[in-house]
Amino acid sequence: MITIGIIGVVAAITIPLLMQNSNSKKFTTQFKKSLSTLNQAAIGAQAQYDLDYSLLTQINDDATCKSNTLAGGQYNFCGLFNNTLAGQTYLGKYGNVKGANLFSPYNADMKSFSVENFLFFSFADGAIVAFNPNAKGCGVGVGNVITTAMLSDKLANCIGFIDVNGPTPPNKEVQCAEGTTTISANTTCKVTNGSMGDIFPVVFHDGAVEPATNASLAAFLGGNGKEESATAEEEPRELTEEEKLAKRRDFSKWEPQVITTPMSKADCEAKKESLGIKACNYDNDYFAAAAEKCGGVQNLPTEDDLYELAKKVYGESNCNDSTQRCDGTPDFSQLPDSFSGFGSSWDHLWSGSERSANTAYTRDFRSSYSTRYNFYTRNLSRFRAVCVGDLE
Repeated sequence: MITIGIIGVVAAITIPLLMQNSNSKKFTTQFKKSLSTLNQAAIGAQAQYDLDYSLLTQINDDATCKSNTLAGGQYNFCGLFNNTLAGQTYLGKYGNVKGANLFSPYNADMKSFSVENFLFFSFADGAIVAFNPNAKGCGVGVGNVITTAMLSDKLANCIGFIDVNGPTPPNKEVQCAEGTTTISANTTCKVTNGSMGDIFPVVFHDGAVEPATNASLAAFLGGNGKEESATAEEEPRELTEEEKLAKRRDFSKWEPQVITTPMSKADCEAKKESLGIKACNYDNDYFAAAAEKCGGVQNLPTEDDLYELAKKVYGESNCNDSTQRCDGTPDFSQLPDSFSGFGSSWDHLWSGSERSANTAYTRDFRSSYSTRYNFYTRNLSRFRAVCVGDLE
């Protein structure tokens, strides 16, 4: 009997701890999965509709959220989710969501927000994402780092939350066991099993969705629910797609190349697999030589990369995003000093895209000329190249 009693006491102590640890792991895994689903939706919106959270111009209401189309200029969160969020179901306004009263613990550290006004979507796995109906124009610009001031001002209406457990308890916002849970970036926060929850504040901006509080960021970085510190200062955070593009398009890191020696057809054939080249035809292939110089076609700029460079050179007001044309006189002084190595006579840059064994796509940078992504034969020596690097 004494032995049974001891076993009972030990079980009473250890079983809740084991369950708590299991829930922490589960909630962290589900949070990462939900963030990935939302970011895939953002990528889909960019690819299919040329939209992201910064370009959504309309507020959200229950009537439009029940619609399943972006037609008629319905450029809002609901239109984006209805058309790109995998396995989504629109649940409605706060009062219409089953068990909505259980979300009241949300915003314990963000009292300026009223969850009662939020709109709700569910994922196929039962997780819920909720957002402010006034959310629109959620952008900070490519390459800009989100600050605490942005989260409390420009992005204030762009903060929502993910409840990875839906209406099922505990319906508790993740907290910092040590540090401050408030909306802030890169501040030390320790999340433990006891402070883990199933509600994670997030911020929607540009083409990404990210943790909005120190606690949700620490939980995302920790990823295992152990009694360990998980801080933005101590562990690297995986870059969002937006951040990867900003890193790729840091023109000061681009490496301009003047290709003086072409590649022979035989050499191209021997190296094409490792360089990512599809076909070889010329004995004087400058495109293939550019690919080799940069370590592969993936390290040459894409069409969109070169358009971003064109906007820098011609000025954004002289460029049309829908056609990717830029008019006027290029101002090469806007480029980093390293580009001066090209000299004054260059007018084209190779991209990493082939059109055929004989041609590859380039971008024009001519004075008083409507620049356009075009293709030219690969034996032209006057074209220049820049090594961009990958997205990692």
